[in-house]
Amino acid sequence: MPACTVAIPVFNQRAFIERAVRSALAQGVEGLEVLVVDNQSEDGTWEVLQPFTRQGVLLHRNASNLGLFGNFNRCLELAGSPYLRLLSGDDALAPGCLRAEIALMERNPDLAMLSTRGRFVSPEGKAMGEFADDLAAGVYRGGDFPRTWFDYYARTRHNPLNYPSGVLFRRAAVGELRFEERWRTAGDIDFYFKVLRHGDLGIAAFAGCEVTRHAAQAHVGPNLDGTAIREQLALLERYVEPSEHARLRNLLAGTCLALALMRGGASAAIHWRLARELASLPGALGGLAALAAGRAWPRPPRPVRSLA
Repeated sequence: MPACTVAIPVFNQRAFIERAVRSALAQGVEGLEVLVVDNQSEDGTWEVLQPFTRQGVLLHRNASNLGLFGNFNRCLELAGSPYLRLLSGDDALAPGCLRAEIALMERNPDLAMLSTRGRFVSPEGKAMGEFADDLAAGVYRGGDFPRTWFDYYARTRHNPLNYPSGVLFRRAAVGELRFEERWRTAGDIDFYFKVLRHGDLGIAAFAGCEVTRHAAQAHVGPNLDGTAIREQLALLERYVEPSEHARLRNLLAGTCLALALMRGGASAAIHWRLARELASLPGALGGLAALAAGRAWPRPPRPVRSLA
């Protein structure tokens, strides 16, 4: 059995897919399986992939387009290694990251998943800044983390975890779990929270992926039209106890008001509308006042212990 599977879900990413595959092949992990699952690409992606079979890459093409998270699920169905990475077809793994991540997971058998730091790059590969660096490296209790995540997100509208391209899963924790295909953006966070019911979260101090910023990224439209924050609200109601809902909604509405005031233009209109959807006007103003007074200023949670 391969030690680790890098499964690459791809749709119409001819410009990036070779870089993604090569970044996986270059990891130098013994027993590495590289699997590409094409979701009925129409831009020549499938043809570009064919030469990689000579390097042992496994290629699978879906009979029909399964959607974003449906294709993630097909990757889960086809990958059977003890460790699993879901690398988006327009992203790349950081050099040598998998070897270091697997070593951390082996030394910490209580971890269900490990999130790394990330780097944004342009389509040409130019550095555009780092992300997923909010949390200190260490171990966080899996069962407590959804509430911790929402408490931080409500104050910042910022996800402190990496995209799937920068997260290593323990297959035993994933089991038969699957992504819910109805989500447009929140499917990864929802999946993380389900996995963390079966173990703890590790945060690594090094980069695990490069995420390409481009206009066709799946999350760009939903972030602009308000879908993303509405889906986060649905997750809040699913994973956090009802007694916390009003407080967190007010804080999140206050954050939206703050963003509306800072950004202006179309973004201001979107965030003003979202604030009114999240809470009453007094509630949103109360959340904004709490942020301004510093009583709810973002305080990243601390790990319960260091990574061995």
